Amino acid sequence: MASKLAAARAAGLKGSSVVIARGRPAEALGRVLAGETVGTLITPPAEARVAGRRLWIGVGVTPSGSVSVDAGAERALRERGASLLARGVTSVAGAFEVGDVVTVVSAGGSEIARGLINFSSAEAARIVGLESSRFEDVLGRQAHEEVIHRDNLVLTDARGEQRADAPRTGGVGP
Repeated sequence: MASKLAAARAAGLKGSSVVIARGRPAEALGRVLAGETVGTLITPPAEARVAGRRLWIGVGVTPSGSVSVDAGAERALRERGASLLARGVTSVAGAFEVGDVVTVVSAGGSEIARGLINFSSAEAARIVGLESSRFEDVLGRQAHEEVIHRDNLVLTDARGEQRADAPRTGGVGP
């Protein structure tokens, strides 16, 4: 059932409705297409269509690792549509490179977002909790101010489902 719901979620992100129903008897599909109430109809909200790139980030690729964030960073992401800054990151897990998709995990352990990361896992681990003004001293090079820029970030709900109604404006940190 989990794979059926994942497929329905992915279809919903492109604005499509999905019916989950038994495949037997053979005429079940014909009954669905005729508009009969068969199975469960999952209809996305009108604003649920997600652009292709954000769809790919949200459900099109398996994340390479994760970054955990504090409550302030979670609020900034959810409520203001902010970019993820290192000062809100509390830990890094997995092995990833610049541009990989990673999950963003709340202090409570729930996935709250996915995004394209601007640092390798080794670099990200070195800048956990730091202000961006310290990156050059720590990394020995100039670097992005954001761990994940908001344009490369897709909010998910506590169950890991894409949120199409996520705010897309606001500041860049907690």
